Amino acid sequence: MRRPAPRSMLFLFMLILLLTASGCGFKDIDKRFFVVTIGVDKPEDSSKKYAVYVKLAIPSPQERFGSNQALIVKEEANSITEAVRIIKSKVDKELEFGHCKTIILGEAMIHSDITDMMDWFVRRRDIQKRGLGCGRQT
Repeated sequence: MRRPAPRSMLFLFMLILLLTASGCGFKDIDKRFFVVTIGVDKPEDSSKKYAVYVKLAIPSPQERFGSNQALIVKEEANSITEAVRIIKSKVDKELEFGHCKTIILGEAMIHSDITDMMDWFVRRRDIQKRGLGCGRQT
């Protein structure tokens, strides 16, 4: 039985390596909205459980003074996941939660059980966990 030449084995290894390392899924900054704030409150429609507000920072290719633009989108749903999914379908770009530093809870939500809601925020890896504490304004 004939053994394959070391060159052909190296070529086969490089070919397999090239096919498996195809890319990292990079998305251009122009195709993203950065979520900077999420707000959760009681909805106006009593059949839904949450009213989710998302403040989206709109990136601009050039830095100009006073060009900070933002968009606020509201959606009512029975879960925060469902509301975020509907918001994703409303906007034409991908939502990026890596810059989300503020979570605002409505007064009606604070006086109810917030364990399910906070579970969603804690389990999301892309929402920053620094300073995730309890603060109350009077």
